[in-house]
Amino acid sequence: MEPLLQRQTDVSGHRMCMLIITHACNLSCSYCYESHKSNERMDATLAKNIILSEIALVQSSEKFKRLEIHFIGGEPFINFPLIMDIVEWLDNLKPSIPIIASCSTNGTLVDDTNKKWLQAHRGLFHVILSYD
Repeated sequence: MEPLLQRQTDVSGHRMCMLIITHACNLSCSYCYESHKSNERMDATLAKNIILSEIALVQSSEKFKRLEIHFIGGEPFINFPLIMDIVEWLDNLKPSIPIIASCSTNGTLVDDTNKKWLQAHRGLFHVILSYD
């Protein structure tokens, strides 16, 4: 089977910004790469400043055409209010470049409230389920 990235024809021009929005996790997987677990969380001001810098970089670049904001952790859904805030802010910001927001989650914190929000924002926010 051919790896996904080799099949994609539009990888060039894609800028990825990964935001570690929490070091906390609700699981204790033995294979986890995150060795620095704590209750620290990124705040909205810092996240927005980073994203504005990334938007400016992509807008002024001949190399990049779009930006992906990828929320990681720990378990990003522990800081789900930040995800909602940032995605809604991006939707209102209406930047001149295409932006995709996404996160990788273990899925255990998905509930009816965030399912409804995820459904409403599925055009801008994508969830990647880690099931290993």
